[in-house]
Amino acid sequence: MFELSSSLLAHEPPYIIYLRCECGNEIEVDTDNFEIVKDKYVVLKENVTITCPECSRSQPLDERYLPLENQHSGNLHIPTCPTCGSHNVSKITTTSKVVGFAAVGVFSSNFGKTMHCKQCGYKW
Repeated sequence: MFELSSSLLAHEPPYIIYLRCECGNEIEVDTDNFEIVKDKYVVLKENVTITCPECSRSQPLDERYLPLENQHSGNLHIPTCPTCGSHNVSKITTTSKVVGFAAVGVFSSNFGKTMHCKQCGYKW
């Protein structure tokens, strides 16, 4: 539906992201609406709705990942939870692994894991 049309960020607030609708209209969206802002993609926060003022189309709530336009998302690896299929995942930090290992040793839930799903809690 929407694609990231500009990944350039200003050096001072307010930070604005430009998205392009399928109809060709470009809209400005404040970075406060995004969970992740990268050069090649952005991820909308949960329950944020973006609507094009020209054609009134809205970004579906389940499609939070917005790639840079003219870039096929098939080329990017987007981590997905193997249990629930959510893209709302995070990397388990080395610090949390060390703390868990120091507390309970090999019985730590983070031992041998690299990713954590924020939706269902699964670690892999």
